[in-house]
Amino acid sequence: MEISVVIPAYNEEATITETIQLLEQRLTGLNYTPQQYEIIIVDDGSVDSTPLKIKKYAAANPAIKYIRTPHLGKGNAVKTGLLNAQGKIVGVLDADLEVRLAQPEKLREYINLLHNGVDIIVGSKRHPQTIGEISPVRRLLSIAYNNLAFLFTGIKIKDTQTGLKIINRKVIEKLAPHISTNGFTIDLELLALAQKLGYKIKEIPIKIKLRNNFKIIEILKMAKELIKIVCRVRNNSLFKYNFREQIKVTQK
Repeated sequence: MEISVVIPAYNEEATITETIQLLEQRLTGLNYTPQQYEIIIVDDGSVDSTPLKIKKYAAANPAIKYIRTPHLGKGNAVKTGLLNAQGKIVGVLDADLEVRLAQPEKLREYINLLHNGVDIIVGSKRHPQTIGEISPVRRLLSIAYNNLAFLFTGIKIKDTQTGLKIINRKVIEKLAPHISTNGFTIDLELLALAQKLGYKIKEIPIKIKLRNNFKIIEILKMAKELIKIVCRVRNNSLFKYNFREQIKVTQK
């Protein structure tokens, strides 16, 4: 299997079919056959018609894989998808279509980078070539969160939370079993672990259209999870964290 794409989904009946179709177009446009790729949708216990739409689509498309989990959060859904992915390269994309590649014509280039020294590619709202709209409140929250993440973990990535990542399989095999968060901060935990092991991470521009702001309860949950991540990684002897270790982060 050449490439897997993991899509965590919760109550995404409005966009899930379009998301799958867009991914199929991108992959077939790179001359991948259905035997060379898989799209894994991990349903985080949706209560709308998301499961029915995915199953209907998957029935006629063998490259589409459906996994349903209890409603534990995005982190659990992403981890489940990563552990089930078979591709040499694994992408992770949110189901809501808020985030897309700003330069989709460079997808082949990004994949080639993962075969030639880069370990993780991260979409970034703060990349200078990122396009789209984000509310001032959402932008402020994003900057504040990432500054706190840097303060507590030393993470040098400018935007850890954007729902678009492409990862080399060797990184997943090393890190996925040690990811423990079930919530939105899985992105931070994954990247913090990767940084401390010296994996090379590259930030790329995205096209973004945010449809809503975080609720206060979600912000509080993320703050709580951030504290838990700091405690976990500091006590994880496997990785022996040095919180000021340098990371190779490039922008293009």
